[in-house]
Amino acid sequence: MEPSGKDTNWFREFQSGILHIQNIRWLLVGTILFTTIMFVLQLVDSQFVTLLRLLPLAPVHVLGLALSASGLGVIVSSVMSSRIKWTSLIPAMSFGALGVGVAFGGMALVILFLVPGTALFFLPCGLSSRFVIIPFQSSAQEGTPVHLTGRVFGVINSLSNGAALLSGSLLVLIWAIMLFLKKVSEPRGIHVAKGNTGIQGTPSQ
Repeated sequence: MEPSGKDTNWFREFQSGILHIQNIRWLLVGTILFTTIMFVLQLVDSQFVTLLRLLPLAPVHVLGLALSASGLGVIVSSVMSSRIKWTSLIPAMSFGALGVGVAFGGMALVILFLVPGTALFFLPCGLSSRFVIIPFQSSAQEGTPVHLTGRVFGVINSLSNGAALLSGSLLVLIWAIMLFLKKVSEPRGIHVAKGNTGIQGTPSQ
């Protein structure tokens, strides 16, 4: 079955968007960094609620505090982004990526000792993530010709959506592997225990 003309045109437009990104180095590096950050954010965002449910002493209001702190960080970063004039895109995105990494690292250290304290790290996380998203989208829009804007942003949106899909697929794969390992390991332990009982001469019921 041959592709229709509409599908062919869409593929050509998508391909032209990819070629334009490849030909501009800062746009290519920014797209890779943007997609990576979106992948990490989607991965952490989907697992934080699950982690809170697994902690026996986690207060119920921690999730609300985390969302509020993240929203406040987004507002603050939006105001700051409108006033800060970055001379280069990559330093701005690198600063945002560093902030996200520090926030997640601090969260991992604090959550074992002070669960409510993890909500505070969502403030720099939300703030830093905007320093990746806002400068990148603004620079990509300014540095792309008008006739290629839809094609370039179509590629960028496809990559960011693919990162979200990949993070979900990775979590499903990890869950499946852990479930398989659990089923494989548990019967062996039970059989060994029964075999030891029989050797010691304990009568079976």
